[in-house]
Amino acid sequence: MHRIAEEGVAAHWKYKRGKAGDNASTWDVHVKWVREVIDLHTDGADAQEFMEHLKLELFQNEVFILTPRGDLLRLPIDATPLDFAFAVHTDVGMRCQGAKVNGRIVPLNKKLKSGDTVEIITSQKQHPNQSWLMIVKTAKARSAIKRYLREEQSEQSIKLGQELLEREIRKGNNKIPGREELTDVAQSFGFAARSNLYEAIGRGSFNSSQILDKLFPPPAEDQEEMGEGFIQRLVERARSTVKGVSVQGEGNMMINFARCCQPIPGDGIIGYITRGRGVTVHRSDCANVLGMLHEEDRIIEVSWNTDKDQSFLVGIAIEGRDRANLLADIGRAISASNTNIQAANMSAHGGNADGQFIIEIRNLQHLQKVIKSLERVKGVERVERIIAGLDER
Repeated sequence: MHRIAEEGVAAHWKYKRGKAGDNASTWDVHVKWVREVIDLHTDGADAQEFMEHLKLELFQNEVFILTPRGDLLRLPIDATPLDFAFAVHTDVGMRCQGAKVNGRIVPLNKKLKSGDTVEIITSQKQHPNQSWLMIVKTAKARSAIKRYLREEQSEQSIKLGQELLEREIRKGNNKIPGREELTDVAQSFGFAARSNLYEAIGRGSFNSSQILDKLFPPPAEDQEEMGEGFIQRLVERARSTVKGVSVQGEGNMMINFARCCQPIPGDGIIGYITRGRGVTVHRSDCANVLGMLHEEDRIIEVSWNTDKDQSFLVGIAIEGRDRANLLADIGRAISASNTNIQAANMSAHGGNADGQFIIEIRNLQHLQKVIKSLERVKGVERVERIIAGLDER
């Protein structure tokens, strides 16, 4: 029977239609897999080995994760605790602040393995941010995060657009029109409501000077003096509006923190107006800022205004002499200052040890406290803040 199956009529028909390797169907792939499983069992594999192979083959593109109550959730391979949080419930994902895997706190980007037990830590103050899209693997999580970011960005754009327009009006010593008049003007430009007009201005897709021309037509003799370029007008509006802005954190969609210098409260900061991305905040001593200073019209003043419990990610580098339990002592020194470790990498070579850590810091004083604590660890010779080499303009 085996010889007939391999060499008989069916095999001859397949040969006539072309080699399997040339155009293998899904059916052929499945038949091949069944043969391999049968061969493994025939070759004398014990029951445990056979079942382990079967599970790996059947679920090689999925992982099965347990909740603390013992419920089982199925996720794609390389899924993270953030995917798990959204799989439990969208509200859990939206408020996800941290996670424990098998009882230990882990970064949100950790890849889960089948059999892991995951517990999600939530906070009412936590909200999704842009970096989450780089972490999640599931469509449900990605869709929920994008929807939130769109809504948040829309609100921020409306607020910024309204401020831009009102400051432009005040700059000309004009009175801000009433809601009905602004609604009529917005509709005359094809917007359904004032909020849609504000949003377009805040996003930089609509020129507020057109609104001013409609509300306060300039004298005829001034018409020739209005040939200023669109980008220049946008920059000047943003400059006048965002000057003196209070930086409140990553939740503000119109303000971005430069990765090149990772500013934290207590650092001297400066704002740089980008095209299409709002204001990027740099440390005043950032090397990239030196290349921007000649663009005076795009440099603005910014200041800190953060919540007491708000945290920022900062990288630190540690060098020292390798010894037993050095990493454990470093971890304890960081934890002793009430600081959470987001990521860690430590290596030893030739009796020396190098480490890089990403930690959550509230402000500059908090960072200095952590550094002093680490400098007291036996074997640690140097601790410094990491300044990445990314150009964030």
